[in-house]
Amino acid sequence: KGKDKTRTLSFGKLSGASNEIFAKADEDDNIYLLPASVCQILSKDFNYFRNKKLLDQIPEKLTKISYETPEENWAISKTDLTWQISEPVSWMVNQESIVELLKNITKLEVNRFVENDLSKKEYYGLNQPSSKIQIVDADNNATTIYLGAIRSGSAFVQNTNENFIYSVDVQELFKC
Repeated sequence: KGKDKTRTLSFGKLSGASNEIFAKADEDDNIYLLPASVCQILSKDFNYFRNKKLLDQIPEKLTKISYETPEENWAISKTDLTWQISEPVSWMVNQESIVELLKNITKLEVNRFVENDLSKKEYYGLNQPSSKIQIVDADNNATTIYLGAIRSGSAFVQNTNENFIYSVDVQELFKC
């Protein structure tokens, strides 16, 4: 019916013998039997349904990665399908190790959605991040990841494309 129309689905009791639940949609006189697992899925916290990939880029489409800390800065760029160090000097790199690095970075997953309020960045060590990673794709779209405090096996990160604070598993992060 209408694209922007909101509908309400009401759930009743579990049916007697089967693992089904009674359900009724507003503006519908029918009562339906649905698998009870529907309620289990819908009762999950909304974060369960969020995309858990820290980055949405495809490794093969990346053209530059830069890394910045107070102690060191470097960048690796791809020119004509070949990766090389481009900052602070120009130098050849092991192609397989860069491909592996990019695969690991793009596989990173959020283990917890921590905060939507960026005014709380200081608590998570993101007001003065320990590291900054910037990834650029073939269309010149840049994503910047800031690394903050590390606590209890998790690192707090901020992806500037999303403007949320997440935590990622330190073991997975250090594989990169």
